[in-house]
Amino acid sequence: MKRPMNRTLLTSVLGMLLVSGCSGFSDRMVERANDTGGWISEQLSGTGKAKDAAELVEFTPQFKPVRIWRKSLGDSVGRGFPKPVPAMVNQQITVIDDHRRGVVSWDYSTRKKLWSSRFEERIAGGIGGDENRIYLATRDAKLLALSAESGELLWQQQMPSEVLAPPVSNNRVVVVATSDGKLIGLNADDGQQRWLTEREVPALSLRGSSTPLIVGDMVVKGFADGRLVALELDTGFDLWDAPVAIAKGRSELDRMVDADATPVADGGVIYTSAYQGRVVAIGQNSGEVLWSRSISSFSGIAVDLFNIYLTDDQDTVWALDRRTGATYWKQDALEARRVSGPAVIDDYIVVSDFEGYLHWMDRENGAFVARNQPIDGPALGPLRVIDNQLYLFSEEGDLVILAASPPADEG
Repeated sequence: MKRPMNRTLLTSVLGMLLVSGCSGFSDRMVERANDTGGWISEQLSGTGKAKDAAELVEFTPQFKPVRIWRKSLGDSVGRGFPKPVPAMVNQQITVIDDHRRGVVSWDYSTRKKLWSSRFEERIAGGIGGDENRIYLATRDAKLLALSAESGELLWQQQMPSEVLAPPVSNNRVVVVATSDGKLIGLNADDGQQRWLTEREVPALSLRGSSTPLIVGDMVVKGFADGRLVALELDTGFDLWDAPVAIAKGRSELDRMVDADATPVADGGVIYTSAYQGRVVAIGQNSGEVLWSRSISSFSGIAVDLFNIYLTDDQDTVWALDRRTGATYWKQDALEARRVSGPAVIDDYIVVSDFEGYLHWMDRENGAFVARNQPIDGPALGPLRVIDNQLYLFSEEGDLVILAASPPADEG
């Protein structure tokens, strides 16, 4: 979208795209409006013109990333919203295929197919799971629980509205977030509701929902009003409520905040961020804000022993000291490339962009050390690291596994 756009018209269009997300618009338009990167913030800034993607900078590579395995796990289902993010739990990768009417589960150690299941209704988005079950939601808002061993349907439960984020479970309670601001706890064994809490959804918000995070006996969830809420997992009892962003300005666009990034917990601290808000560190037990930085981000956070890493809404990658929030380094050469949230692997930080490039940066200073293009187009869901290997899903249904260097037994 290169031409200037009237701001009043933009407000109306984005209101429908970001909140309703469907009526009168193609899936591709909805997806584009919700892509990570500078497009949204550039339009919301009032300039009316999205920036051109930055040219790839030249540098001397320090190594060549190694492709360990590539396999087509399902058909192309990446178009549309919410994106069908695969589940990686209990040594299984479970992906959506058959034009969103089926799922296939693979063992990611042996890389063998375990089972497949088909459904009458189309699957809405991400998949969740626990030790015994795989959870997914259909487009008519039914939550399905499948046997992780066989793919057999164990139970189903009608949700009050569409489910945009993958369900999460500790094998006892499954937690589901719905588009109308509800967070619901269900018995994992039979799907019976245990508790429900609800937050008011603002008139304008990013179309999407942060994935709930289970930490011990609590569940933590960011909401579209810019707040992070912690609940007792078994009862839904409120434990604490912390601000991640505070709406400011006169218009709905200016006041739009959304704690849409999935929180990360480590060492008794929860890290999260919000669009047009802050990056914050919050005490896990107290809900106290330990530090905050005014950085707008909604694409996810990665953590190591010393720093947290994130991508802001202008596609700058940041490394912040996890104790204080002070800037350790930032890499701003990927502007408007719709950069993913970072992943930590070996001594590197990796992000993907809209053309399928992986950008490998030195953890110490953010300098580029390698670049490769294992897929065409953007990655499907966040980058994942398991056993020091990088898992990347394409919109065409391919899984690519990479390493920074060859495995030891290969020299």
